[in-house]
Amino acid sequence: MMHAIAQNHNAVHQLLKTCLSCDKPKVIDSLCNMVTKYLDVQAPINKADAITQFIGWLKELIEQGLQHVSTQSSQLSKEERASIHNAERILQALNAKAPEIVDEHAQQIVKVVHRFS
Repeated sequence: MMHAIAQNHNAVHQLLKTCLSCDKPKVIDSLCNMVTKYLDVQAPINKADAITQFIGWLKELIEQGLQHVSTQSSQLSKEERASIHNAERILQALNAKAPEIVDEHAQQIVKVVHRFS
């Protein structure tokens, strides 16, 4: 799997960006499964850059999704709600393997809970 992601990094990056605003639960389930499996793989030294880049993309994706929480409008679009939900799902998938990434977004998670409660 590591080799596939390293070889197809542009396609993987595009896939992550496309999935952010997707409202299909099965797509997000598959994305979260891919993220979990990817983080389970022990990377050889020469593949470490691919891991770093993948995690960077995940962080960007999460930030893009959670930025909609700070929107001042009272009504969020379907895509914005999906982006927030999907960012939260990715954080949930990362929690067991990379809790430090979840911790980085704690303040935004609190904003999500506050906005939707």
